Amino acid sequence: MGIEEIINEKLPENMRKKFYKDDFHKFMNHFRKQLANFIPDISLGYRMKKSVLNFGEIGNNCIIRNGIQYRYGRNIYLRDNVFINYNYLFLDSDIILLDENVSLGPGVHIYTRNHKRGDGGSLTSSKSPIYIGKNVWIGGNSTILPGVSIGENSVIGAGSIVNKNVEPNSLYVGVPAKRIKSL
Repeated sequence: MGIEEIINEKLPENMRKKFYKDDFHKFMNHFRKQLANFIPDISLGYRMKKSVLNFGEIGNNCIIRNGIQYRYGRNIYLRDNVFINYNYLFLDSDIILLDENVSLGPGVHIYTRNHKRGDGGSLTSSKSPIYIGKNVWIGGNSTILPGVSIGENSVIGAGSIVNKNVEPNSLYVGVPAKRIKSL
């Protein structure tokens, strides 16, 4: 199943948040990010972050540590029991969907936008969604590139760059990430 089909199955169009690009909403988004970074990492703080952040969805029992960096927020969907460690970056020009029980180590970067050389050498931009399946753990300082789907129960080793889909129940490590073994 391709990434677009996975996103459409897991997150139907009618469940997605409306997207605003006007200056007022950009200003408020910036303010929310800054405010969320001042909320302490305690139980009450996690509940406060859930109400401050303008994500598409934040499920139950999610823990979001400080160091928030993202572009829009509305394209980020976190299901139940997601753990996001310190200093992460989500460039969410397209949908980023983290399914249940996903854990991200510190410094994880997730990008939905890519650039390539067009005719005449100019850069063109494209975007693709990202899906991270249930029970996935992504080690610290890893990078997930646009259009990637990470299968359920998989582990991505620290410092890896994931540029292709990850099979379920697998360990991937390296630059670029390669399958090491089944789990």
